[in-house]
Amino acid sequence: MKHCYATYRPFLLCMIFLLLGLQQLMGQGISYRAQSLYIYKFTRYVSWPSESQGDTLVIGVFGSSPIEDELKLMASLKRAAGNRPISIKPIEGLGGLSYHLQAPAQPLHILYVPSSKSRQLTAILQFLDQRPVLVVAERGGLARRGACVNFMVTEDDILRFEYNQSKLGELQLRVGEELLRLGFKVR
Repeated sequence: MKHCYATYRPFLLCMIFLLLGLQQLMGQGISYRAQSLYIYKFTRYVSWPSESQGDTLVIGVFGSSPIEDELKLMASLKRAAGNRPISIKPIEGLGGLSYHLQAPAQPLHILYVPSSKSRQLTAILQFLDQRPVLVVAERGGLARRGACVNFMVTEDDILRFEYNQSKLGELQLRVGEELLRLGFKVR
């Protein structure tokens, strides 16, 4: 009996790791849909200064991320506050960010920073130079480092967000109380 267990042990370990990996991948797909729903709420409950309104609400995705497809689907079905259309723009690096910031007809309103690009957050924030852009980070703890909002998963696997109230104030972004009640304020 002991010999039989030893023979199948590597196979069982591989199966366990495979199942855990599949669970994580499935969870990420659900997570991106939930994140896109929160971002849609941001388009409805965040107010930008009048000089940066524009006819279309523009959401940039810094680098590549699976959320881009979810955001495009959301944008095709929903509209932002004021019945404005929503446009999703892929942004490749700081050069791409520079290009989008130069387009005054369609100012950038929200910038999504996936966890794979979170190490560039400081450079992104310096590059934005206090422009009223709602920076939404995918990795927990980044609101303390200057992002306006970051997503986090609670212990019971519920997607929530943290927000940096002082950063929102610096950028003159006003957020509705009903939205702030869904998140956690960081200091």
